[in-house]
Amino acid sequence: PSLSVGNVCQRITSSSDGTKIAISTYFAYGQNCIYVSTNSGVTWSTSSIPTLASGNYWRMAGGQAVNQEIVAIGINTTSYAYSINGGVTWTGSTLPNSSNWDIVYGNNKYVVVGQNGIYYSTYANGPWTTVSGVPNGFYGIAYGNGIFVAVGQNMSAISSDGVNWKYYTSPVAGTNANGHLIAFANGIFATL
Repeated sequence: PSLSVGNVCQRITSSSDGTKIAISTYFAYGQNCIYVSTNSGVTWSTSSIPTLASGNYWRMAGGQAVNQEIVAIGINTTSYAYSINGGVTWTGSTLPNSSNWDIVYGNNKYVVVGQNGIYYSTYANGPWTTVSGVPNGFYGIAYGNGIFVAVGQNMSAISSDGVNWKYYTSPVAGTNANGHLIAFANGIFATL
């Protein structure tokens, strides 16, 4: 199938060998869909994914290569879905908090950030551990060169393990320095 008018691609992720690719989309009328390719993007099919209790699927992260894990989180809900076969089939589960905004896989763990803090898990199906002493208000997270970087409401945070974090406030007083998205490529983190 092809993406229809009104679709918004939210995140793409792939297995470590690149043969399985998944794209999360948000449809204009509140429907959710995951498109999956098992042949490096040559052909695509829709994947049956559990309906969230509320909200829409928002972000995804590919994890452990052995199990071809993928985790898809919803926004403004504790519901999420995970796959252990590259997105072909999905199982629904629950995260510790709602208002989740982003997820990344790095250093052998998934890390989720959101309005209510940061939490992590070694496995797609949990258990999830909440990081204590974390400020609220994160929107984006990326992983690269052995470092997690999270951005949010006039702040950023870095961690080498996803468990212990150092926080920084906006560098310019009185400005709106909310970071909503962050990415890592070619040795550089970039946010907007």
